[in-house]
Amino acid sequence: MSQYDDDFWSDGSEESTGEAELGGGGFETIPKNTKCKAHIEEIEWGFYDPEDENIPYVKARWNIELPSDYENRKIFHDIKLYGENPKGKNYDASKQEKKIENARTMFWAIDRNCGGKLASLKRKPKNEELQRYLIGKPMYITLDVWEAGDKSGNWIRKVEPLSSSAAQSKPA
Repeated sequence: MSQYDDDFWSDGSEESTGEAELGGGGFETIPKNTKCKAHIEEIEWGFYDPEDENIPYVKARWNIELPSDYENRKIFHDIKLYGENPKGKNYDASKQEKKIENARTMFWAIDRNCGGKLASLKRKPKNEELQRYLIGKPMYITLDVWEAGDKSGNWIRKVEPLSSSAAQSKPA
């Protein structure tokens, strides 16, 4: 029996009111044009409708390394290689060709910055290959800000290899 198995329910389960608040979240949006050193820490194929696996896209979670003000912050990145969700409320068929081109340019740049192993496959990569070849490889990302109603967050506007610049910067 490990220390984690021993007395799991002691020290509090009887006194619990059934409510718990752990905090977290509530991070301020990182300013537009902030350049960060970051790496992908999770990546896999996702689907707009997981029930029938209709249109795939790449779901990535980035971890910021530098600047230290944002260290360990997470940026969620959907790379929509086959376009937007056609059932989404902001879907515009006339913009899909450009969105696909932009998503593929971003994906190819990420792969190139990680060694170009996915491109050498000459086929759609499997989850295991996305993870093997893209996780943990640092590069620079430049962030932008999205806003929707009273919510805001960051999106990745640009990626570039570490060799492209010597310093991380905050927005001007």
